[in-house]
Amino acid sequence: MDIHKRDHVWLVKWISSILMVVTMALTAANIFPLNITLGVISSIGWLYVSLRWSDRSLIILNSTAVFIYTLGIFKLFS
Repeated sequence: MDIHKRDHVWLVKWISSILMVVTMALTAANIFPLNITLGVISSIGWLYVSLRWSDRSLIILNSTAVFIYTLGIFKLFS
């Protein structure tokens, strides 16, 4: 695919994927709370992509991930 034909959804998808891998590495290294912060950002990115693609399974997966990560952030600051 030509780089000039790629839209912003392609860019969000790849940035979110890279952030998700970094999130996994941070979780494995027990680097907290950076792991959940990047996790919620990457999940929001993937939620946006899944909404643009109208992919219900990805919408459910990433909505759940955003909810769980957000609960973790609220618990951290409460």
